[in-house]
Amino acid sequence: MFGLGALMASFAGSLTSMMFEITPMIGLPYTIIAIIAVVLGGLGNILGSLIGGFILGLIGNIVMYIHPGLSLIAYYFIFLLLLLVKPTGIFGK
Repeated sequence: MFGLGALMASFAGSLTSMMFEITPMIGLPYTIIAIIAVVLGGLGNILGSLIGGFILGLIGNIVMYIHPGLSLIAYYFIFLLLLLVKPTGIFGK
């Protein structure tokens, strides 16, 4: 699994480097979105992380339709709202 994860990360990194300028912080927005998806679903819950990522994708597309520059702010707002309402996540114990 570690090898498969490293393979997928290297593939995603090579594709990302073709679209954007290579800088040390090129993957930071993607990492933040992934962390928010995992916390949204509940730490340690794989199904929750999948559902959290689906929710973030759905809300991100809705916000991008309204105003493309506000998608990352919407992710932070959802993250803050979740931590205030239910700190363990949707499927957390």
